[in-house]
Amino acid sequence: RQQVLEAFEEATTSALAYLESVASTTRGASKTPVLDANGDPILNENGTARFRVETWPIATSGYVAASFTEFTSRADDPQLHTHVVISSKVQTADGRWYALDGRVLKRYQQAFGYFYQSVLRAELTARCGVVFDDIVNGQAEIAGVPVELLHQFSKRAHDIAVEMDSRVADFIERTGREPSDREYSAMEREASGDTRSDKTGLGANQLRDRWTREAAALGIDATSLVADVDEVARRQPIGPSTISVNEVLDALAARRSTWNRLDVLRVISGAVSPQPGHDATSWATALERAVDTVLDGCIDLDPVGDLGPRRRSDGRSISVEPVAAQATSDVVLAQEERIITWALDAQTANPEPSTTIDDTGLDKGQRAAAAAVAGHDRLVLVVGPAGAGKTRLLAAATGDLARHS
Repeated sequence: RQQVLEAFEEATTSALAYLESVASTTRGASKTPVLDANGDPILNENGTARFRVETWPIATSGYVAASFTEFTSRADDPQLHTHVVISSKVQTADGRWYALDGRVLKRYQQAFGYFYQSVLRAELTARCGVVFDDIVNGQAEIAGVPVELLHQFSKRAHDIAVEMDSRVADFIERTGREPSDREYSAMEREASGDTRSDKTGLGANQLRDRWTREAAALGIDATSLVADVDEVARRQPIGPSTISVNEVLDALAARRSTWNRLDVLRVISGAVSPQPGHDATSWATALERAVDTVLDGCIDLDPVGDLGPRRRSDGRSISVEPVAAQATSDVVLAQEERIITWALDAQTANPEPSTTIDDTGLDKGQRAAAAAVAGHDRLVLVVGPAGAGKTRLLAAATGDLARHS
């Protein structure tokens, strides 16, 4: 149906407009000399003055982007999608061009994806009258489309899933644990690249007969598919879909102690189904209002009493980075207060480190940290950058604890 393509294009336009409104910033920078307690410049080893680089966000007139719409997957299955290439240069109000600050685009890909899927559902419902199954990880299938047909037209997903089964099994065998979310995502990206085949170059018109045959083998044709989707829509009209402010805050607090506007948008877009009477544009506006409602119930972490310029994209002080956490909740602050109170109570007058640490392979700092962890203090905090030997010293500490348990 032509309405499907039109709905897709409308949703893409709406999502890109929102993306531009919050993510097309650049950064200004200045160098400030680093001074000692007497106000004298601190020098580097080569005798040059040491500087601190400070940056701040700058609003722009928007980004330049090119979009490429494709109708098939690499496995030649039907898959309508658009690739959007965004220029790394943006223009400020004074006409100068600077590098795009890509941190928002990179860090909040999931939020933008959830938002796009949500406005797409709204537009498809408005134009075609379809309803959707439950939202899972930001996405939902059109209700009434047979599961076997989805599997038949998801050959790339199947190839990646098979490869991931092998990689996850190998990871568990090597490490003795399940991969973290970050590790799993990294493996999935690698699996997607490694299973990526060359495109055949065949277009949708050339493949339509093949798709028809594959569907027919499952007892499905275009007429029966449309009839099934329409029948489900008649039997299961869209009902109320709500989420309370407290439910959003609980979902946010389950992952982090502070959040910003795009974090809230991700939770709402992934939880609430579009309601009747909305298209992509009006639903995007409704999502924005819902985000405002949640943020109104949060503790604002912007500088108190700041009367300086504000960004148009999110209303925050221009001195606050676009990716910085904007808000928290009373519940999180209460939890932090309990933790700090316990930490203060847990401190002892004199440290009681272990005196029996096996310090083989540990340097002086690692040995002291391992002894503290394995000692009798109720609270020990170990801070160190990547590669400092934290894993090695913790192994020595747990070994000492095991020997004396």
